[in-house]
Amino acid sequence: MRLLSCHIENFGKLQDRTFTFEEGLNNILEENGWGKSTLTAFIRVMFYGFEGERKQGLSNERKRFSPWQGGTYGGSVRFEKNGKAYKVSRVFGNKEGVDEASLIDEATNLESSDYDVMNLGEELFGIDSDSFMRTAFVSQNDCVYNETTENIDRKLGRLVEQTDENAGYDSIVTKLKKAVSSANSRVQKDSLVNLKRRATELEEEIKQKAVIDGSISEVRRLSGATKEEIANLEEKREGLLARRSICIAADEKRIRRARLLELKEAVLMRQNNLLKAEAQFSGRIPERSEIDETMQDARNLAITKGSLEAYSLSYEEEDELERLYDTYGEYSHFEFERLLFIRDPKPYGKMGVLGIYLSVFGVIALTVGVGFFVNKTHILGAVVGFVGLLCIVAGIIIGSIKKRREKIYLEDTARIRADYETFKVLEAKKKKRDEAESKMAKFNVNIDSFFESIGMKRPEDVSEVLGHIKELLGALSICKEELSYAKGELNAYVEKYPENDENTPESGYETVAELDDKIKTLEYDISETHKRVLDYSRRLETLKGQRAELEEKEDELSEIKERIEKLSEKVRLYNLTKDYLTKAKNSYTERYLGPIRNGFKKYYSRLTEKEGAEYNLDANTHLFVEASGLNRDTGSLSFGYQNLVGLCMRLALFEAMYGHDGPFIVMDDPFVHMDEEKIQKGRELLKLIAGDVQVIYLTCHESRAM
Repeated sequence: MRLLSCHIENFGKLQDRTFTFEEGLNNILEENGWGKSTLTAFIRVMFYGFEGERKQGLSNERKRFSPWQGGTYGGSVRFEKNGKAYKVSRVFGNKEGVDEASLIDEATNLESSDYDVMNLGEELFGIDSDSFMRTAFVSQNDCVYNETTENIDRKLGRLVEQTDENAGYDSIVTKLKKAVSSANSRVQKDSLVNLKRRATELEEEIKQKAVIDGSISEVRRLSGATKEEIANLEEKREGLLARRSICIAADEKRIRRARLLELKEAVLMRQNNLLKAEAQFSGRIPERSEIDETMQDARNLAITKGSLEAYSLSYEEEDELERLYDTYGEYSHFEFERLLFIRDPKPYGKMGVLGIYLSVFGVIALTVGVGFFVNKTHILGAVVGFVGLLCIVAGIIIGSIKKRREKIYLEDTARIRADYETFKVLEAKKKKRDEAESKMAKFNVNIDSFFESIGMKRPEDVSEVLGHIKELLGALSICKEELSYAKGELNAYVEKYPENDENTPESGYETVAELDDKIKTLEYDISETHKRVLDYSRRLETLKGQRAELEEKEDELSEIKERIEKLSEKVRLYNLTKDYLTKAKNSYTERYLGPIRNGFKKYYSRLTEKEGAEYNLDANTHLFVEASGLNRDTGSLSFGYQNLVGLCMRLALFEAMYGHDGPFIVMDDPFVHMDEEKIQKGRELLKLIAGDVQVIYLTCHESRAM
C-alpha cells in the first residue's frame, strides 16, 4: 500500500494545499512552524479520525486543528491498495456526529464498499490508531519506544486466540492478576482477606453465646423471684384494703348517725323559728293578698285625699253657689237651660218693622201733601203732609224704643249665660269633692275592717305598719318552707338509712388515714418491683436479641466459610491458569522474538556500527540493556540514545508485522536529537528502507534533509 497524494482544504494552519507522494522516499523540507506536524496529523486523522474527543483544550484534536482562517474543515487523501486507487474525503463539524466521510473507487468514481470508511485505518492496517502511532508513525517528540499493544501482539501473531472476543494474553493475564489481587485485596469488601478477617471476628463474637445464655438464665431466675415478691406484696395490699373497707363502713355509720341527729336538730330549730314568727301576730294571721289589697286602699286613700284638697270650694265660691241656688232654684242647671232655651234672639223684630213702615208711609204722605200743596190744594196737602209727618215721627220713636229694649234684653241674656257657666264650674267641683269624700269613707272602712280582723287598732302610719306585717308574713312563710324542707330531708334520710341498721361492723384501732398510708407504701413497693420486672424483661429481650444476632452471625460465619472455600479454590485456579498461560505464552512467543531481536540489531548496527549485543528483549517484548551484569530499562539511557533505540525498535516491529508489504512510514524529523554521524547513518538507513516501503520524511533543517 502507498499514498498517492493528499489535498487539505482547511486543517489547522494549512489551507488549500496539495501534496503528491512518490514510491520510495518522499522528502519534505520546510522551516520550523510551517505545519509539518499538522500535515502528519492530517494523514493519520484521514484514516483514523480524531483522538481525545472528550478531552478539553488542546488535548482535544478536533478543537486544536480547527481551521485558523475558517472555511471547510477537512480534505482528502488518495491511496493505492492491492492495485486499486481510492480517495478518502472527510469534512469535520464541531462534533463527531455531524462529520461527513466518503471512500471513492477512482476507477469508477463511485462509493466503494471495499472498506468501512468510518473504520478505515483498522481495516487497511489491521491495527488501531495507538498501535499505528507506535510503529508506522515516528515523530521527533515520540521516538522513545513504548511496549507493544494487544493489536501489535495480535498482528505479530504471537498469542493464541483465547476468547470469542479475540482477547490477548496481556488482557487475560491482567484480568487473572486483578481477580487474584481483588480476592486478596483489603479494599474489596468480599475479598478473601476480608472474608477471613470477618470469619475470625465472627468466631470471637460467637464465643459470647455461652455467656449470654448464662445471663438469660440468671435474668429469668431474678424475674421469677421478683414476680413472687409482687404476689406477696399484692396479697398484703388486699388484706389492708379489706381492713380499710371495715374502717370506712364503721366511719360511715358514725357519720350517718351524726347526720341523722343533725337533721332532727334542724327540724326542731325550724319549728321554734316558726313559733316565734307566729307569735309576732296578736290575732289572725292575714293572707298576703289581704295585705296587698289593704296597702292598695291606703295608697288610694292618700291619692284621694290629695284630690279632695284640689276640689274644695272657697268661701266666695260657696256664697256664689248659694246665690245661684237661691236665684235659679235647687235644680239651677235645669232652670238655666230652660231660660236660655225660651229667650228669643230677636224679640223686638216686629216693632222695628212697624217703625220702618210708619216712617216710609210718613215720607210718602209728606211727599203727597207737598204735592197737593204745590197744586194749591192747601188744606188737603197740609192734612196729608201733617199725617205724613206724624207717621215719620212715630216711626222714629218706635225704632228708638226697639233699640233700648233690645239692649236690655241682650244684657239680661249675657248675665244669665255667665251665671250658667259659673254654676257649671262650681257645681262640677262640688260634685268631685263629694265623690272624693265618698271614696275616702270607703277606703277608711276597708282599712279599719282589716286591722280589726287581725286584732289591731288602726295605726297612724298605715303603710309602714302594713309593710312590717308583710315582712313578718314573708319571714313566717320562709320558716314554714325551711321546716317543710328539713322534715323532707329527715324523712328521706331515715328512709335511706333506717336507724335500726346494726349490721355494720365496728372498726378496730386503725384509722382509714393510717391504712391509706400503709397501702400507699405497699403500692409504691409494688410499682418499684414491677419496674424491676420490666427492667428484667427488657434485659431479657436485649439478651435474646443479642443471642439472635449471634445465631445470625453463626449463619453468616457458615456462609462466609463456604465463600472462603469457594473463593480460595477460585484463586488457586486463577494462579494455575496464569502460570499455565505464562508458560504457554513464553514458549509460543519465543518463536517471534527472534525476528524482532534480529531486526533491532540490524537497524542498530546500521546507525551505530555496533552489534548491540547488550540489548535484548523479554517475552513481553520489553527492551532492556545489560550493564554491570544487570538488565536495566532503556529509560536509564541518555535522551538521544532513547530516541535511537526507540527508532530501531519501531522499525523492527514494523518489519516483523508487515515484512516488505506494509503500509507507508511517516517520519517527522526523527533524527533531531542525533549527532551528524548518526544523522548520516540514518539517511542511509531510510534510503535502504525506502527500497521496500514508501517513506514520508519531514524535516525543518537542511542538515537532516535527504
